[in-house]
Amino acid sequence: MKLSVARPGDHFADAERLFLLGSLPDESHITAKTAGVRYYAPGVHREDIEAQTEDHIYLTRGAVVFGSLNLWQVHDVHVEGRGMIINDEPQDPGGDEGWMQKKARHCIVMNQTQNVEIDGITCVVRSRTWQVQITGMWGRADRC
Repeated sequence: MKLSVARPGDHFADAERLFLLGSLPDESHITAKTAGVRYYAPGVHREDIEAQTEDHIYLTRGAVVFGSLNLWQVHDVHVEGRGMIINDEPQDPGGDEGWMQKKARHCIVMNQTQNVEIDGITCVVRSRTWQVQITGMWGRADRC
């Protein structure tokens, strides 16, 4: 179960929240030494993850990425783990540009992708934008 707790009436951009995130144990046995894996260790990572074709990206439990997962014109990508991506992109209080298809605009952004699997990670975004934005899929959408 994943819970977000806030005080009554405290729901604006400067609100303080407590996140309680429970998940099933990870049984993948992937480590930092696993060949062919881009491994994100426990700790804070401040970057946008730019996926490449045939990437295997792993966010271990305790890995917190402040940024975005960008899958842009790639195929055969596998992203997994129990880590977290937090997209804290600044937002214009006078307008909503969350619909725009741009890299790093959402927790996960996909454009012209094929055969992408994402499993087990947690996404946190500001409330005025989408967590995942997908456009221009190749092939069948039910295989993403």
